[in-house]
Amino acid sequence: MIRIYREAGEAPIATIDGMRLLKGDGDTQIASIDNDKVYGGSGRIQLLYIAGDRVFKGMGSMQLARIDRGEVYAGTSGPQLAAFAEGQITDDSGTVIGHIDHPVTVAELAAVLHLVFAIF
Repeated sequence: MIRIYREAGEAPIATIDGMRLLKGDGDTQIASIDNDKVYGGSGRIQLLYIAGDRVFKGMGSMQLARIDRGEVYAGTSGPQLAAFAEGQITDDSGTVIGHIDHPVTVAELAAVLHLVFAIF
């Protein structure tokens, strides 16, 4: 299980257990992560589509972000929104806003940034 924290040592605000993104320590399912797709809740409504380093809304209609070596940019060529390195998530000003205790895939990172931290 992968745990996501606002502050290190606190209770997790979200957890990734297999293909499920869960609220807190696992009581409510926020999303399902299936390779290159993120679905809302436990249903089949597609929220995000990941193509390489690009994150699209829904089934690919609009590019929301680009994740390049841990740096997250708005749209196709917009400003930097956040960064993820060495387990820390920072916002555009460099302030640490969260921690992830294990390595994650691009789809997992996109789901966490979009659904937990509302970055894009």
